[in-house]
Amino acid sequence: MLNIFTLANGRLVQEEIESLEELSRFQPIWVDLESPTLDEKRWVTQYYGLSIPEDAMDEDIEESARFYEEDNGEL
Repeated sequence: MLNIFTLANGRLVQEEIESLEELSRFQPIWVDLESPTLDEKRWVTQYYGLSIPEDAMDEDIEESARFYEEDNGEL
């Protein structure tokens, strides 16, 4: 199952995606590719026209790319 994140009313919302058709219904701001299946990588590659290098899955996300949420829910 592929996890994506969207914004709704200024808040981050996680959605679980189980097909390419389902992915096309959303406009995510983040697609979680942590341990993706071959199908999930194919969906992202096909839908967004991206090339995902094999070694990209093994790299840790940089600390500067992470987000911080305040107690009031602001990002």
